[in-house]
Parts: sequence; C-alpha cells; structure tokens
Amino acid sequence: MLQVRLRGARTHNLRDVSLDFQQGQLIAVVGPSGAGKSSLAFATLYAEGQRRFVESVSTYARQFLERLSRPDVDELEPVPAGSAVDPRGAVRPRRATVASLTDIADYAKSLWAHLAERRCAACGERVARVSAESAADEVLRKFAGRRVSLSYRVTFRGAEEFLGVRDALVADGYRRVRVAGEQRDLDEVRPSEVTGEDESAPCSAARAWRR
Repeated sequence: MLQVRLRGARTHNLRDVSLDFQQGQLIAVVGPSGAGKSSLAFATLYAEGQRRFVESVSTYARQFLERLSRPDVDELEPVPAGSAVDPRGAVRPRRATVASLTDIADYAKSLWAHLAERRCAACGERVARVSAESAADEVLRKFAGRRVSLSYRVTFRGAEEFLGVRDALVADGYRRVRVAGEQRDLDEVRPSEVTGEDESAPCSAARAWRR
C-alpha cells in the first residue's frame, strides 16, 4: 500500500502538523485534552477521505451523504475512503463501532474463527479438533498394554436434579460411577453423598462410565 503523506495540517487547533503513515496499520492518536486528536483524526484525515468519496459517487447518491468541508492542509495524498464513529454523536445502537456500521464485523468474525488458534484456558496448550476415532487411537497408543477407564464429570444441583441425572445415565447404559475416588454402583449412591448435604461426603461430584 502507498504511504499517506500529510503536510501542513492547520485544521482547528492544529499548527502545521506533518506526518507519514502506512495504510493498513493500526494507529492510535493520543494526547491531552485540546491537543488536536479529533482535529487530526476526524476533521482532517476522515473529512478529506469522506469528501473525495462523495465526489466519486453519482449526483443522485450524493444527496443522501453528508458532505464535509475541505480541511486546511498543504498536502494530503493519497487518501482512501474512510469511515468514522464520533463518540459524541447519537449513534444507534450505542455500542456501534466502525466495524459494525460498515458490516466489517461479520467478515472479521468469520476470519478470526478460521485463523484463530485455540488455547486451553487452564494449561495454555493448543486445542486441536479431533474425531472420536482419532481420540480413541491416541488413547490406545499412549496407554498400550494398560487397563484404562474413561469417565466424564456429571454436574447437577440438588437431590431432585441428581435423581433425574441418574435416571438418564441408567437409560444411556451407565451403571458405575466414581465418587470421591471410589468406584460405586449407581443404584447404591445416595443423593446426599454427591450433593453436599451429607457432611461426611468427601466429594460432591460424580464421574460415570459404561460397564
């Protein structure tokens, strides 16, 4: 991309500001109140880009677009078409951003979903998509020659919900659970043992697996 050259910007409270920046970069304009941040970003760069964009469309379309005045600069080339969200304006919805107003947000979501690298929030390791077959092959390879049991955590709130979960496990073919590290028959587990109502119960979670 071409480098943008700004020379002698005098919009509002700017005093002959000159700078160069590369298109496609993320640039933050910072400074104390009254330093000219909005004058540079909105009244100069955006205003000239918007003005040239309006001039490029048909006469019919121009009547529906806001036309900004030419900023007071000696040179500003090249200027791509721009979009801006003024935080002081009555933007609807209130949480609108440049990406949402220009419909870029939907494309960005799709891009990030395909290019982003998933990481485990607990250990930081990369999370890869695997099939049931590849997961089973990995377990058999890693624990070759050893006896292995696979389980998953079952969550519930209260004794009544536990009874419903227990019936669902039985219907799915599960008969044994692990409570506090001990293998138990599902019918022998009392609700109070896994809901925390029994003070002697060392664990409030159960793990289940098929027989």
